[in-house]
Amino acid sequence: MPAPRVIVIGTSAGGVGALIELVACLPGPLDAAVGIVLHVGSQKSLLPELLNARADIGARHPEDGEPLEAGAVYVAPPDRHLIFTEDRVRLSHGPRENHARPAIDPLFRSAALAWREKCIGVVLTGVLDDGTAGLAAIKRCGGLAIVQDPATATAPDMPRSALENVEVDHCLDIPGIARVLHSLASRPPPPAKGGGEPPALLARENDIFEGKHSVEATLNQLSTIAAPSAMTCPECGGSLWSSRRRSRCATAATPAMRIPRARSAQRSAMRRSSRCGAACARCASARSCCDGWPQCPNRWARRCRPKPAGARPTACSTRRANSRRWRSGAAMKRAERTRAAAYDRLRTREAG
Repeated sequence: MPAPRVIVIGTSAGGVGALIELVACLPGPLDAAVGIVLHVGSQKSLLPELLNARADIGARHPEDGEPLEAGAVYVAPPDRHLIFTEDRVRLSHGPRENHARPAIDPLFRSAALAWREKCIGVVLTGVLDDGTAGLAAIKRCGGLAIVQDPATATAPDMPRSALENVEVDHCLDIPGIARVLHSLASRPPPPAKGGGEPPALLARENDIFEGKHSVEATLNQLSTIAAPSAMTCPECGGSLWSSRRRSRCATAATPAMRIPRARSAQRSAMRRSSRCGAACARCASARSCCDGWPQCPNRWARRCRPKPAGARPTACSTRRANSRRWRSGAAMKRAERTRAAAYDRLRTREAG
């Protein structure tokens, strides 16, 4: 059955518990297609199973091109942006937004443009400000904006950012949001207001994200909504264009300029090597760690300090600063074999 409206929900830190509570508090099924984005990165996501275990709502990771249906709950799969069109679910491996893929803003923006006043956006607990621009897009297109009360959120940054920058319709705790969503979904869908075309700048930004134009056309479109900045993208090294306190990478925005995955993996390894070398005051080379072991591709860096007799420093990083720094014997040999194998794989990819 085609969906009469859509409800899009975005959350980050603390979002699993918030979504489970939201599902448990719903008085009944929602007569709408529901899209959920949780910041999971590329890690395996069990969110559909967790939600279905709490209530039989039919949550699932959708397939690209799957039709939007009333009562269905579509959860963004790992490492894919979730996008709603007028009648389909689309999955995209486009550039990260707000340091995340899947990100909240692409779902909110696409749903706002496709569904206009029939779109309801919900921002729950999370850090930073993902979802704020998307919620503003929903309001600009005539939809409704709902935000979790920051006082009840595990991480109040995202709800607070939305409240500070968007004129929201409801600010409630999780049970209150569940009641409002069920009430809104039970009403007949609002009639189209006939306001003409969606905001031009918003439509251009969405076209740039989806890569609908050639390189030249994309850069022309980008120049109408942003201005070049002196910063570069930490993801790929491309130039950043700044607009309304947000930045977009020109290289990642144009499909013809995106670097293939194999080359991207090599560049990422080299970038990690450079960081290891630059962070160490005694390193003579930015391409290898200070004692000559090529373990930067394995995301570790040896520390520059004298080695006591009979011991060798373990590979360590800032995330392992509080762990044991010394080991010996069989454990050290296994670690060296693992690093050597990783380096051999990298050299093989570079040679190929």
